[in-house]
Amino acid sequence: MSAFSKSLKALEAAEAALRIWEEERTVSAFDEASGSAERLQTDADGFSRRLEEVDALTQEPRYGPKMRERVKDFLTRQQRLTEALESTAAAAAASRAQLQVQAEDVAREKEEVERAREEEHRMRVAAKGAELAERIGATALAQAEDDPGRAELREAAEAARLQRKAAEEAAEQERIRLHQEREAACRAWQAGAGTGSEAFQAHLASLLALLDEIPADRDACLRGLHVIISNRSRKPEADDYKLLRCGNKNFARDIGKFEPAKLCLAALGYHLKVLPARCHAPSRVGCHLSEVVA
Repeated sequence: MSAFSKSLKALEAAEAALRIWEEERTVSAFDEASGSAERLQTDADGFSRRLEEVDALTQEPRYGPKMRERVKDFLTRQQRLTEALESTAAAAAASRAQLQVQAEDVAREKEEVERAREEEHRMRVAAKGAELAERIGATALAQAEDDPGRAELREAAEAARLQRKAAEEAAEQERIRLHQEREAACRAWQAGAGTGSEAFQAHLASLLALLDEIPADRDACLRGLHVIISNRSRKPEADDYKLLRCGNKNFARDIGKFEPAKLCLAALGYHLKVLPARCHAPSRVGCHLSEVVA
């Protein structure tokens, strides 16, 4: 395969990656097209120079008529590719930053789940140890009915029982503390969102400014907000529209990844709901957006 054929094949692959980026806003596709464009620029410079060269003996152009047309078409397509990538570089940077935020959120949620699991495991081990000690004490007491040290064994059994009870109470207090901390964080977020039409308009303006940098997500996000708000206004008595789960795939994809969009909903009366800290199902860990109904 000639050098030109290899470069042409690389250009076609870069154009395909650019189309994927324009249609799906996949950052990896933009990076692939951008990386290829840098290499293609070097090839294009070389082909452009040879396009102007002539044979020293015949004084004829180095490339024949057909090859000259192919090279000119290659240079035109390569220039369009470069311009398209430059025009969407800001949107790609915004998408990459949004992905980073999402990745950090996922990592933080995983860390919280793991910490809660470890704490529950520690509490369970402590409770089992106290229960085992109580059983051992009771067994020893039963086997020593005529032993002069019977009173001491009874005291040991009672101490083991009290220890287990204390461990259980400590575990419950820790669960309540974690739950209250998460409730406080959610209330603070809600308070910062404000309420009423002015707060909604302010958050909507921030959302529109953010979506201007990511036009591919604009329609889906605004359409999702419209569906949520219109469903509740049409059927205020329907329970199905009173709860919005952030773990829902469609909500997370279209709305949940944009903080101003969630703030818009908060300004209209939707509140963060906190699940108990002991709940470890990935789709139900953390705060969920729900409407408080009197």
